[in-house]
This record gives sequence, structure tokens and C-alpha cells, in this order.
Amino acid sequence: MNSNDNFKPIFKKKNKRRKPNIRLLIETIIMSFFGINLAIFLNTLPGKLVFIQYISDTWNDLAKGSILIFESLLNIGAVIIVILLILLCIVLIIGSISRIMILIRRTLKTNNKNRYINK
Repeated sequence: MNSNDNFKPIFKKKNKRRKPNIRLLIETIIMSFFGINLAIFLNTLPGKLVFIQYISDTWNDLAKGSILIFESLLNIGAVIIVILLILLCIVLIIGSISRIMILIRRTLKTNNKNRYINK
């Protein structure tokens, strides 16, 4: 056995068949219909449409939009930082209160032990 006998192509080539005449006719009609309608649509566009001015306005609008997006991202970043600072503040205050409670308990325990020892 040759190595060529075991070789099976992954993508099999399809046999090129001729398209039936009815299919070619349908494709031709559809393509002509859309092509003619597109030409009519392009003809109805106003003649005053200045392509260079349109592109210039589009670039200006795109630049303004990009600047607005950047500014809004900065504002969102500032809000996120403030929220994180508030959460950090809450965690620090809760942690300090818990440590104060631990200190109070320790001092009460040592005072109670000293009372019993001194009696």
C-alpha cells in the first residue's frame, strides 16, 4: 500500500455542474432588478450633495463623538474611584470599630482579673 492510498482529502472538490437555465434566468432577473433600482435611487439623490463636504462633516462629527466618549469614560472612571474610596472608608471605619471593641474587651478582662486578684 502506498501512502497515497491512505490519504483522504479534508475538503473534497465538488464537481462543477452547469447551472440550470431557469436558475440562470432567475439570477439574471434578480440582479438586474436590484441594479436598476439602485441606479434609480442614486439618481434621486439631491444634486447639491457635495461629497467632499459630506466627508469633512462626517470626520468632524466622528472627532466630536470620540472626544465625548473619552470625556464620558473619564467621568465614569472618576465615579468608580469615588465609589471605591467610599468602600475603603467604610471598611476602615468598621475595622477600627472592631479593634476598639477588642481593646475594650481586653481592658475589661484585665480589670476583672485584677479585681479578683486584689481581693
